[in-house]
Amino acid sequence: ADVDPASLQQDEPVTVKFDGTVGGTAVAGSAWLVLREAGELVAFDPKCPHASCAYELTDEKQFSCLCHEAFFDIDGNVLSGPPRRPLDEYRVRVIDGRVELYVPADFATPRPTG
Repeated sequence: ADVDPASLQQDEPVTVKFDGTVGGTAVAGSAWLVLREAGELVAFDPKCPHASCAYELTDEKQFSCLCHEAFFDIDGNVLSGPPRRPLDEYRVRVIDGRVELYVPADFATPRPTG
């Protein structure tokens, strides 16, 4: 991902872009990164699990879905609205000062609509 992990601040979500390959196919996308209290890094898929709409960060540090007024906390948990499950996460790790995301095997660019 295109971020220096040393620049991340605890509980301050940032959006990042990534590119790579999945099953030999080139893919590109974005994710929300959140550095948690224990130094754990979490990456969220930028689409709401309800209807695959984009969401944004509010001034109250919540994620707000742009389609159906759903809200999630910065840990990805549903606070209100129609989603029945939390935000989807990508596996993530930091290697040699670089953030690496592991996207699902069925990830595609462009993303299929849900």
